[in-house]
Parts: sequence; C-alpha cells; structure tokens
Amino acid sequence: MASQSFSPPLSRRLYKRRFLILVLFCALGFSNSGQWTSYASITDIAQDYYNISSMAVNSLSMLYLISYVVFVFPVLWLYDSYGLKKYIITASFLNTLGAWIKFGGSSSSGFVWIVLGQAINALSHTFKLSIPAAISAVWFGEKERAIATSLSLLVCQVGIAVYFVVVPLF
Repeated sequence: MASQSFSPPLSRRLYKRRFLILVLFCALGFSNSGQWTSYASITDIAQDYYNISSMAVNSLSMLYLISYVVFVFPVLWLYDSYGLKKYIITASFLNTLGAWIKFGGSSSSGFVWIVLGQAINALSHTFKLSIPAAISAVWFGEKERAIATSLSLLVCQVGIAVYFVVVPLF
C-alpha cells in the first residue's frame, strides 16, 4: 500500500483590487438581471405600446431560461478555452450590446429589436450565471470565497427587485 503524503495548501497572494473585481461583476449581475424582468412589471403598458399580446411580452423573460439551457455548455467551454478575463469582457459586451439594441427598439414598431436585444441579454446572463464561483476561486482567499460568491449571486436578485420597482415609475 502506497503511503499518502499531504502537502500544505498553497498560499496565494491576495490583491486589494479583488474587491473592485467583485464590485464590477456585481454591477454586471445587477444590470443583466434587471434587463431580464424589465418588461414583466409593465406588461400592460408594453402590450398597448407595441400592440402585441401579453404572451409576447411575457415571453421576453422566457428567453433567459431557454438561453441558459441551450448555451450553458458552450459558454463554459469558452471559459475553459479563453480564461476568465475574456469571458467576463464578453459577458459585459453582450449585456451592453443587448441593452443598446433594446433602446433602438423604443419606437412603437420596434418590438423585433426588443426581442433581439433581450436574446443577447439572455446570452450574457448565461455567461454571468455560470461564473461567480470561479471569480471567487481565482480572486479570493479560502475564507472569503463563500461570501464573495454569495454577494455576486445576491446582487442579481437585488437587481431584479429594483427593476421591478423602478421601471414602472418611468
């Protein structure tokens, strides 16, 4: 029977900027999660403005669920292939692009643009939802990982709640 040897855990250098990384990722999560439900709280207004059914408005939220199921494995392959930095930049770019496309659909005949922008935001959501534990593992120490992961996921839920309150006010 071979003897087992245990090596001490590797120590890692922790940078102060890790908190900035967490704040930036939380901002992405807040924004993207809010994009998810931005039309759900104003279904009747969107239905009248775009002259569509409530099912069409509610289907915008379903794009997020469908996107996750379809793209989670290819998105994780991208993370494994290109690394965390390019992965997060891609997620942020997609989130911004989707929001701008949705803004372009602000005329009453622009619902197609809203759907396209929402689909791009949904793809960004797949990137964002798949990575909080990896950010914690790369940037934070062993005793900080649970709280960093929890915060990055909690902010997503807060984003949904804030958008539900703020969007109807506009």
